[in-house]
Amino acid sequence: MKPFKFLIELSDNELQLLTENEMKALEESNLEFDGFDSHIVREIIDPISIIQLEANRMKWALYTFPEATAVSSLNKLREEANEIEQSLLNGQPDPIEYADALMCLFDSAGRAGITPLHVFEAFQEKLLINKTRTWVKNPDNTYSHVKRPSHE
Repeated sequence: MKPFKFLIELSDNELQLLTENEMKALEESNLEFDGFDSHIVREIIDPISIIQLEANRMKWALYTFPEATAVSSLNKLREEANEIEQSLLNGQPDPIEYADALMCLFDSAGRAGITPLHVFEAFQEKLLINKTRTWVKNPDNTYSHVKRPSHE
């Protein structure tokens, strides 16, 4: 298992990943750390708070990629999905590749006006719907729900 790391937001809105030892040194120096140009840490981001993390990523992405669109982010997502597939086929699944894909998905949603909270609310709703469906295995090992006849 990889060592635990801390994600912090510096005073200039930049994110920095710290090891446990770096975080301890930072705390012991009254929130100043020479390795980070004496920036003051504004907050430690809870790794579970993906909504906060995504808000920071989206702010950065809008500035860095001003001409990207919801569709162009989906095109990038396809590239990232291919990289995930290759890492799986090589026997070395990489969580960084999954993170890249998730970022592209959230980027597309954000540029379409859909917030992470909307996505998680829809996730919960869709999970409930899926749990009520009947599923069948397809020849390629994917699964599809049995379509119910529509009543017009």
